[in-house]
Amino acid sequence: MDPVGERAQAAIRESWTRGAVGYDHDAGHGLATPAVEEAWSAALQEELGTAPLAVLDVGTGTGFLAVIAARLGHRVTGIDLTPAMLERAHGRSAEAGVDVDWQEGDAAALPFPDSSFDAVVSRHVVWTMTDPATAFREWARVARPGGRVIWYDGLEPSGVRVALRQRLGRVVGLIQRVQDHLSDHSYTPEAIAALPLHGARTTEPVEALLRGLGVEEVSLQTLTAVARAEMHDEPLAKRLAGPEPRYVGAFSVSGELKEQLAQ
Repeated sequence: MDPVGERAQAAIRESWTRGAVGYDHDAGHGLATPAVEEAWSAALQEELGTAPLAVLDVGTGTGFLAVIAARLGHRVTGIDLTPAMLERAHGRSAEAGVDVDWQEGDAAALPFPDSSFDAVVSRHVVWTMTDPATAFREWARVARPGGRVIWYDGLEPSGVRVALRQRLGRVVGLIQRVQDHLSDHSYTPEAIAALPLHGARTTEPVEALLRGLGVEEVSLQTLTAVARAEMHDEPLAKRLAGPEPRYVGAFSVSGELKEQLAQ
């Protein structure tokens, strides 16, 4: 990794260490209502199916997606760069009464042999990778032939109407004194500049990246039900600002694709 990337990586680790305490309290992160958990469970089961799988959750954070996968009956490993996040992930799995193999490590340099998992999943990770191409190569490397790479990510909302809603939401938030936990893990400008997919308004940048790697068949779907569930019980300020556009992307990992990505 070049010096700029190394500094960005260090800043990202520091950001998530600082933001670990409040991370789950923000909409879309982890302090879920039963309706949110149900929506995410349905979304994940749609991608993974019902047969038990060996699942790797990369950039697991506080373990939200990993614990849901374990509740669905899968054998789950969760890996994250930040010990502070993993500490909360341990607590989440213990509270849920499920077993997850938590490990510290880099989502773009995985400490697992080739073809170790049936599925590799992530949530809110792709946008924060300094080298997303290498990350996708790694995720495909550890997936078995016939396995899948699945990621959930957000898009930057745009347009005059969106800007007005966000401004109104901020004003109401100040009046209601709604705490903005996102500021707890804000990035430095240098770190943001090192993230190729930060601020993407459409899925085209990640689609182009995958085409460049030779991944031609990519499934992309919006997560309307998840966004609706997450906004339902939020303070007025959050509802006024509106949900962040969210999508799920996935592709199958054939033996041919694995060979191609390994070159």
